[in-house]
Amino acid sequence: MRAWHTTPAIANRKIPETFTLRRATRYGGFNALSDFVTAQGIDRALTDAFGRAKAPGATYRLPETLRHLLDGSLLGVERVWHFTELEQEPLRCVKRDRDRLPDHTLLYRELGRFEAPGMRSRLRAVGETLLGRALADQPRSTLDCDSTVETVYGEQAGARRGPNPPKRGRASYHPLLCRERKSGLMVHRQLRPGDTGSATGAVPFLRQAVARLPHRRRRTVLIRADRGFDVEALYARCERRGWHYVITLRVTADRASRIWAHAAHGRWRVVDAEATTPIEVAELRFRRGCWSRVRRVVLTRRRDAEDPQGHLWDAAGYNYAAYVTDGDWAPEDVVAFYDKRADMEKAIHELQEDFGIDRISSSAFGANAADLELKVLAFNVLVLYQRQALSWSVLQRAKTLRRRVLALAGQLIRTAGRWVLKRAEGWAGHADLGRARQHLATLGP
Repeated sequence: MRAWHTTPAIANRKIPETFTLRRATRYGGFNALSDFVTAQGIDRALTDAFGRAKAPGATYRLPETLRHLLDGSLLGVERVWHFTELEQEPLRCVKRDRDRLPDHTLLYRELGRFEAPGMRSRLRAVGETLLGRALADQPRSTLDCDSTVETVYGEQAGARRGPNPPKRGRASYHPLLCRERKSGLMVHRQLRPGDTGSATGAVPFLRQAVARLPHRRRRTVLIRADRGFDVEALYARCERRGWHYVITLRVTADRASRIWAHAAHGRWRVVDAEATTPIEVAELRFRRGCWSRVRRVVLTRRRDAEDPQGHLWDAAGYNYAAYVTDGDWAPEDVVAFYDKRADMEKAIHELQEDFGIDRISSSAFGANAADLELKVLAFNVLVLYQRQALSWSVLQRAKTLRRRVLALAGQLIRTAGRWVLKRAEGWAGHADLGRARQHLATLGP
């Protein structure tokens, strides 16, 4: 006789719902992160910079409002009007000793204060407090410089039509960003109109970025940048200050003729013959018409059938790249050093997708510049929180950190005259928060 088997149905137990849980939070992991921000000296720096910006009787002082904006960026709030969800968030209200936090209309007005002269420089100084602590022991810094495009969809001040590949013809901003490679921290940022070229203002921007480094006079500085920074003034500045550089060259007609000459005389050397697409390198001494001196140029070429430069360049199908440098490394080491700059593209992508630097908050240019400063500061805080407090050996994206450590259900209760945050027993991130608390204990009260 044939046996018949039945598959059990998927269980779906009916569970009634009640809305009786008081002072519940979905940001249980923020408790330790908020203490970390305070321990880094950011609260004190905000108070020193903006403590007298409003009348003494104001309900919310400007330092408290800016900390509220910073906290929102840490938690992933991308637009100012989204702060309505946090006005009565229990954990954050208890942390700030408030029944209610500033609403989004006040936040818009407070950002508008940064139209005044000197306000944005004071906000940048708050970020320098964090950099000074984090980079004090590094004798060498590699600075990666790049720009990005932020498309706008309104009548924002300073937004103009310029190069905008994702949304051709639309107005945009064109900010510059500079990141220190080893620490992963953003050292400098500057919001600019959309019709500004990449090289416009690059020299003063780089000078300001280096000035933000602690012990800059005794520090070895290496600059990496793409062809948007290919300008004589930048090379000359680096050479006068003793900063080393590797920068991609625009391969114009005069440079192309020298590349062809090298190809014709067989001066290319294969770096890894067993690779799927072997790379060949060469070098030459070259002086462009606008250059003040002869400089070393490293060349690379490889065949890439999927992304050819075109037969106008080379019938053999090679793709070429050229780098100008003041270093004396082997050509393949120069190329390998520059290739590590790809991390900068990932960092910019994270700032856009996880912090919303391309979600423009206001019609005022100064307000948008201040919003960029706060979001980049939040980025740096989360980088340091992973390295110092959580002791993670590999940096994770902000959205991963929020999911693993910050998005934690909890309940605030009052017992023995103090607040206690209760969290779920057996939670997977308990060890991470344990390490954070141990680190905070070493920093003192």
